[in-house]
Amino acid sequence: MDTGEIMAAPRWRWPIFERDSLRTVLLLAAMVTFAFVAPAHGQEKIRVLAIGQVFPAECPLPHWFPTDPLFELTLIPTDVDMIAGFTEDEARRYVRQYFPRTKEGVGEYEFIMYPDGNLQPLTNVQISYLTDAVLTGGRSGLATMGGGLNSPEGNVWYTWLGTTLAELLPVNMDPTMKRPNSDFSIRVTKDDPPVLSVFKPLGIERVVGYHFTTLFEKLGSTVWAIVKPVSFYKTDTPWLVSMDQGKGNFWAVADDIDHGWWWYMHHSYNNPYSFDVLVNIILYARGRDLPENIEIVHKAREEFRNFKDRRIALFSILEFVEKFGGHMGKIDKMLEKLDGIRDQAEDEYLAQNFEAAFDLLKKAEDMNTEARVEAMKLRDQALFYVYLTEWLAVTGTLLVSGSVLYALMIRRAMFREVVLTRGR
Repeated sequence: MDTGEIMAAPRWRWPIFERDSLRTVLLLAAMVTFAFVAPAHGQEKIRVLAIGQVFPAECPLPHWFPTDPLFELTLIPTDVDMIAGFTEDEARRYVRQYFPRTKEGVGEYEFIMYPDGNLQPLTNVQISYLTDAVLTGGRSGLATMGGGLNSPEGNVWYTWLGTTLAELLPVNMDPTMKRPNSDFSIRVTKDDPPVLSVFKPLGIERVVGYHFTTLFEKLGSTVWAIVKPVSFYKTDTPWLVSMDQGKGNFWAVADDIDHGWWWYMHHSYNNPYSFDVLVNIILYARGRDLPENIEIVHKAREEFRNFKDRRIALFSILEFVEKFGGHMGKIDKMLEKLDGIRDQAEDEYLAQNFEAAFDLLKKAEDMNTEARVEAMKLRDQALFYVYLTEWLAVTGTLLVSGSVLYALMIRRAMFREVVLTRGR
């Protein structure tokens, strides 16, 4: 298995586990990044397709979306920065495996992202499917312009040049585009609707980003925020731009989603609301209601992420205990209650009752703590018998070896060797 196969999980498909332990299966399921549960009530999930630089080691998307109940994420890696051995043939193989076979299949995705969206492995027919999804299917797209699409010097630039997708961009692919080596902040220029302005009281305009691209917006596009470079270059270059295209819309952002404004991969990171900003863009692009209290929504998303982390830690303890035959009846009942509370929290979240979802998740946190305490008690009991068995084995070995030592080295020394005399 090559590196790409190890790291990529473009779209999770449930395997058939041939194991005797149900808990082992549950542990593995809890650790899967792309496992989703269909909502019972509230809004339908938004299906997101991401094409480009999407490996978990190089992109925040596979870390963000799986813990948010509102989204389903499919990844198609076509570009890498630092993963050795990833070739164009491998990228084409991922495209063959995970790209939808039909135009209708592409249309099932409501939002299509292109983070360093290298289009080289895609066929012209597939690019036309992506274009039609916006123009006639009413879908939405977003391209990051701060990576390989930043200028003719970028490795992604020529894969877009002359394509129908490039025509959908709300910015021109001008050869004079460049990426100044300057830190920057943003200034929100459109307050209504509050896609970005809701974050202004939270300090979004003080967040420092890196490596923006100078953009030239098309006539009729909407500029939501502009770049404010630390070192003077061009102070009014757009940062976030959108444009209605046919029945859908297309967005462009001036930097790269794996850089400091969004994530911590290449630089220091001081924006806890980056995923919330992206979600607001998606919600507005899809005609969904924007949350009014972004802080409580942010806390609810953090709690969903913490729930997953705590659950994985709990299952690791339980798997250890089960190997030693610990009785899991009480813990199983607590886990059933935890699953029920999480399901309720997801329903409230999808119905946009964010405070209720947050309260349920905090309750789940307390229950998870109780379950972990019980699991630790079971672990200590199991280890007690392990230690007792080892102590008995060591003690028995000591007694036997001591007896032999006493017989051979000490008791034997009490007797003198018989002296033989020579007869005359």
